[in-house]
Amino acid sequence: MKKVYKIFLSILVCSFFVLNLSCISLYSKDNIDLVKLKKKEEERRKKLKKPKFTVNNNNINRIKVSNKSYSFIQMEPVEGEEQDKQGKKEPKGKIGKKVPKDPEKTREYWQNLKNKLEHDLNELKKKVRNDQLRLNKMYSDYYSMSLPFQRINIKDQIDKFSGLLEKNKLMLKNLQKEMDSLADKARKAGVPPGWVR
Repeated sequence: MKKVYKIFLSILVCSFFVLNLSCISLYSKDNIDLVKLKKKEEERRKKLKKPKFTVNNNNINRIKVSNKSYSFIQMEPVEGEEQDKQGKKEPKGKIGKKVPKDPEKTREYWQNLKNKLEHDLNELKKKVRNDQLRLNKMYSDYYSMSLPFQRINIKDQIDKFSGLLEKNKLMLKNLQKEMDSLADKARKAGVPPGWVR
């Protein structure tokens, strides 16, 4: 029994060494040449397109209002704008007038849009509030009437008016969504955040 045990132990030890040597040889075949890998990476990066602008400390503007600090990226000027800074005149139209700026890039446009939305929203809120009060009064009249033909007349008015009220509530909800998304819309257009506050 001891002989079998010794033979088994010797076979086990030999197989362990053989497996370790085979694993070492496998790993030695997959050596990675770091120099070649670095050169490939440099070539790949040269082929990539460079971004139109880079973000650095020179083109980040910070505004501090009360205790809050806001940052936004100042885009690098386009070729035509660079010429304007160097003292050349802006391009003119056929009749000698300046070419008008895009209205979506002005502060007045965004402030007027915000004010119009706020005004419409407030007017619609007042209308919905008044319509709801009127509908409540119609319901109280409906339940206070004792004659069936009077109730039928008021019920028809209630049905028409409640449909109109639901339509106005839906318009109010959509207008509120538009007002909430105004800041995001302005941000996507590249407008400073203070223009829509």
